[in-house]
Amino acid sequence: MKELFDAAYRQRFSFLMPDRRLIVETLSVEAIGAGEATAAASAQRAPRTGALAAATTVQAYFDGGWQATPLYRRDDTRPGDRIDGPAIVAEANATTVVEPGWQAEVTPLDTWSSGASRHAPCAARSARRSTR
Repeated sequence: MKELFDAAYRQRFSFLMPDRRLIVETLSVEAIGAGEATAAASAQRAPRTGALAAATTVQAYFDGGWQATPLYRRDDTRPGDRIDGPAIVAEANATTVVEPGWQAEVTPLDTWSSGASRHAPCAARSARRSTR
């Protein structure tokens, strides 16, 4: 290992300091291995008997003005739930803002993912475009 280090050091700095000790100050290790099956780790939650209801309504600023915005508790959501924006989803360690014209969906594994948010037609934006 010392020979490899000396060769790399000489190439980078054009000199060596043979009288100095080599000290490994930082070491980085990467390991790749099998983990638990994702499906087994997903929470089994009782299916919803009705539609997802907002916990409350708050005022939030979207599209240049304050709007009454439904606020959902993440603990109340179930896989397959869809939330149309504008909306806010609050959980213990994060807040998800669903912009107007967007829709968020809870995945079958009970997670939000980058693919879970997709653009949905927004009636207000469509109306604005048609009047221009």
